[in-house]
Amino acid sequence: MDSYLLASLQLHANVRCTRTPAVFIGVPGLLRFSTETRELTRTLQQTYNLPSSALCTPGSLTSPAVLPYYMRICDCRVHFKTALVDALMRSHLVLFFQEAEASVSRIPFSISLPMVSPATPATPAIPASSVCSEAWLSGPAGHRFYTRTYAADKVKAVVLFVHGFADHISRYEDAHTQFAQRGIAVFAYDLRGFGRTALDIENRSPDESYGKTSRQLEINDLQFWINYVAGKFPTKPIFLLGYSAGGGLALAFPTRRDAPPSTDTVAKLAGVMRPALVVANGISKVAPWLPFPAPMPEEYFSRDPAVVIAIKKDPLRMARGTIRGLLDMLGQGEELLEESWRYWPKDLPLLMLWGTADESACPRAGSAFFKKLDINDKKLVEYENVFHDLLHEADNIPEKVMEEYCSWIESHLEGR
Repeated sequence: MDSYLLASLQLHANVRCTRTPAVFIGVPGLLRFSTETRELTRTLQQTYNLPSSALCTPGSLTSPAVLPYYMRICDCRVHFKTALVDALMRSHLVLFFQEAEASVSRIPFSISLPMVSPATPATPAIPASSVCSEAWLSGPAGHRFYTRTYAADKVKAVVLFVHGFADHISRYEDAHTQFAQRGIAVFAYDLRGFGRTALDIENRSPDESYGKTSRQLEINDLQFWINYVAGKFPTKPIFLLGYSAGGGLALAFPTRRDAPPSTDTVAKLAGVMRPALVVANGISKVAPWLPFPAPMPEEYFSRDPAVVIAIKKDPLRMARGTIRGLLDMLGQGEELLEESWRYWPKDLPLLMLWGTADESACPRAGSAFFKKLDINDKKLVEYENVFHDLLHEADNIPEKVMEEYCSWIESHLEGR
């Protein structure tokens, strides 16, 4: 008889991915376990010190350290291209179905999902900004978005800022103000499912809930806002800055083979800036908007203790998403690395930068993507021993990053 496995993940609390992660293989499931994958398993175990087998429990997937452990598997994925490693990655979100169209009735075992309450708390009390224009604007299909515009004297360029998973634009007021001081206006919006767009009960859309999003919705939204910014600043070059998981969206946007986005919208971009890749689907077809815990160890974001405390106390950040949103975010990086890089526009400049100690994204996968791109105008900047949140890091890293952003933009304004 054919033998099958479900590859699943577990990491004991307080164990960092750079040490000895625990990959557990041995629960009857759906992944064919061939001689080839047996050989790969041994190779992975020897190379990465992975234990051979054990059982996992649904609760293990909610460990605060799962995300950096998942990135360890991404490192494996860059070097070993096989079905087993694909499965290890995807199982970060409980189950990987070998057949994408598998339905609940065909699954030969019961599924126990860690649940979180979809209830939304009262609107967080966040003071109004004194350095930008805040507005609630209607996006695609009238969906309501919280937005900010940072004006600049004698505007020479515009940055359209896209934040990351469970994040919000208010955290970047200092950076966006610095752009404006350099003559670079900024337009930013809280993505659907996050920030005030999701949590402001008085102003949000009726169908909003925290984490409720998908890659297709985000692509549609981004296309809308690029065209909006182009209408507000018709003669100024637009630079797309994707931060954290928003960087995956920024990279995916111009590599889509079919609209959206339209080629006309992509042509309105003068350049793209982004950090490292987040690289990992079937279960989203079963319960796409199911609330799902997504623990994010704050200590992995910055070496600055004050930043870590601020993130923990941030009322607009929640450690949860939905099955569809999480899978789309994680799968986006893998798709870019494996296939979509081929469709990057030849004339679209790219700046990539990250910290080498980033455990919330995957610098190695980002480097692989960067090397594959066959374009002349690309630049990679790495900051040694620096964590994920570059604009909120310790020492003088935020200043260095802002100078890199602004200088790169200004270097692309010559002749315009």
